[in-house]
Amino acid sequence: MRYSLIIVPFLFGLTANAVTVNISFLLQPVCTYSNGKIRANASGGVGPYRYLWSTGDTTQIANNLVAGPYSVTVTDFNDEEASASYDLTSTTYALFELSIFGQHARCDSVDRLVLDAFNIPGPSPYYINGVEMSESGGAYWYDYIPQVNDTQFVYSFADGNGCTGTVRDNVGWPIEYPEVEILEIHGSCSNDSSGYVTIQTGSEGHGQPVLAFLRQLGGDNFPGVQGPNQTETRWDLPPGDYVFEQVLEVAGEPFLFNSCPDLTFFTIPDLGPGCGTVRGISYMDADQVCALTDFQLGLPNVLYEILPGPYYTYSQQYGGHYAIELPTGTYTIEQVSNTLDPWCTPGPIPFGIVGGTGPVHVDIADTSLVLPTAADIQVMITSGAARPGFELEYAIDVRNLDDGYTGSHVLTMDFDPVLSYISATQTPASDTGNTLTWNLQNMSGFQTSSRRVRFQVPPDIALLGTVLHAMVTVAPGLPDINPANNTADLPVTISGAYDPNDKLAKTSTRASDSLYYVGADDWIDYTIRFQNTGTDTAFNIVITDTIAANLDLRKFTPGPSSHPCELSIRNGTTLRFAFYRIQLPDSNVNESASHGYVSFRIAPKEPLLPAEEIANTANIFFDYNPPVITERSVLTAEFGTGIQAESPIQNLWLMPNPTNGSLEVRVSDHTASGLLQVVSVDGRVVLQQRMEGPRTVLDVAQLSRGLYTLNWHAVNGTVTTQRFVRE
Repeated sequence: MRYSLIIVPFLFGLTANAVTVNISFLLQPVCTYSNGKIRANASGGVGPYRYLWSTGDTTQIANNLVAGPYSVTVTDFNDEEASASYDLTSTTYALFELSIFGQHARCDSVDRLVLDAFNIPGPSPYYINGVEMSESGGAYWYDYIPQVNDTQFVYSFADGNGCTGTVRDNVGWPIEYPEVEILEIHGSCSNDSSGYVTIQTGSEGHGQPVLAFLRQLGGDNFPGVQGPNQTETRWDLPPGDYVFEQVLEVAGEPFLFNSCPDLTFFTIPDLGPGCGTVRGISYMDADQVCALTDFQLGLPNVLYEILPGPYYTYSQQYGGHYAIELPTGTYTIEQVSNTLDPWCTPGPIPFGIVGGTGPVHVDIADTSLVLPTAADIQVMITSGAARPGFELEYAIDVRNLDDGYTGSHVLTMDFDPVLSYISATQTPASDTGNTLTWNLQNMSGFQTSSRRVRFQVPPDIALLGTVLHAMVTVAPGLPDINPANNTADLPVTISGAYDPNDKLAKTSTRASDSLYYVGADDWIDYTIRFQNTGTDTAFNIVITDTIAANLDLRKFTPGPSSHPCELSIRNGTTLRFAFYRIQLPDSNVNESASHGYVSFRIAPKEPLLPAEEIANTANIFFDYNPPVITERSVLTAEFGTGIQAESPIQNLWLMPNPTNGSLEVRVSDHTASGLLQVVSVDGRVVLQQRMEGPRTVLDVAQLSRGLYTLNWHAVNGTVTTQRFVRE
């Protein structure tokens, strides 16, 4: 037999909590005005609840009430009722509690108290301390001169009906607008927008928010201008008079009641109708439609050659835009790159400059010459001066020359054992002997990874004339299409007195500081060094270098620098390195930090004539001072086998150093051969071995601990020397 259990709900005998209600005020009415607000708070019983106020309102909250007694009856779902009453009293104005805001805009020594009349229940006119407030567009303000800065003031307030109260104003500091410096101005061709200006701003004295605007007087506004602590160049200005305006910011907008903005005026000169501008962008045409869209990647640091001329320009680091001013005429423009293919318009692109007709636009759609599974990574190294007892700093740049990713990669630096490692801007993953190693993360397209490494030179004057060797190598995570630029070396000679502002040239073979060997050398590495030897901080430093006619800007590559800098090409052939906000201390305050340098690589134009000079000079501008002009850096073209006779230095690296067993020997000449000799401090040859090719390994485990000299006798008769320590 099957039984079923049926449960029937029995509700009649259950006792629920009775419904109750109380009233709380949300807003007291001001004076005699009907802006009060109260709320009924019901509980118990069975919801939902119904409300009935003595005013006839049927909502939970009763609004627009004057002072007086009020009651409410609440009915629940079972029609059970509960009632409550409340005596609403009035108050005086307390404008902060009413969300009426006081704002201040310190103009000189005057503070301005501003009220929004929209939320004031009483009529105008309004009075502060008995003085009628000024009015415009529904806003009211009261100007006064506070006696104390950065504090709170309380004032009496009255409306047109005589209802009173108080208003509080948090007084800030007077506006101290950021200092504005016009660092550079260039004119524009008529009916064109080829002018540019570089504007630098400081900080507001008390941290108050400031907005900035650039306007052409009687013309257009130029959006996107930054506020305090910025250095910005605008490249798109037509001729005319301009004002750079700074105003106080309130809630992200200019403060409309500020009667004293900060104004800086300047003029973009009119260069006349005999010139014009070509401008555009090289971009990665990912969808291969030969059209620039919002999703295309602009390519930075791309070089362009314009013929006849030649003229050169360089795309901006951010966004990839380029622009260059040219005389009227017919030209072609061509992108110079080993990794980019302008596949939509291959070869030089013709265009014409007609004076007074506005800019010509030429965009270049690119694809990559590097497979997605490969990379092209370049490493370069430069340094400051080496002096006994002082620090020596190296700068290393690892640059992705393609738009793709590089994968994780490893950077190593082998430095001279004479030096003692101090620190690096990015701490190495390992520091073993005289080798530093960094594990680098995946780099995106055209990204550059930089680091500066500090060493101590021993305070030994016997080291004068010693050549310090350093070599950096990057091991890409992907196959590299050009392994030749994965290694770079730099010999630096320890010197005593020297010109702190100079320009040095080293050829690719490092064979000579005065000769360029045609057929052996491939490029020249220039380093421009500078030092602040004045009596105060240098805030901005600009270096210009007009490239000699027999140097080929098509083969220009920027190198490492001591500080971040902006690179541009002016007038078609002048390199400009701008160290904005470098804040380089003077040598009297901080000698080691008073130095800086910048470098680049370039090759001569071919053919070179015998004894032809390759001369170059740089101008170094410290703030607004006249330029410091470096001595001419001169290389002389040399032919034949003179490279062997001239060279006292043939690059030789030993690693690890110190060593406790094996010693790897490397030379820069990949066709090298010769004899290696290890010499002890007493002059005895304790080990010798033939060397065929650029690399070999010496077993020095049998040698006693101490200092040794390794001599490499090349087949051409030159001898290169390096020291090492057997631990």
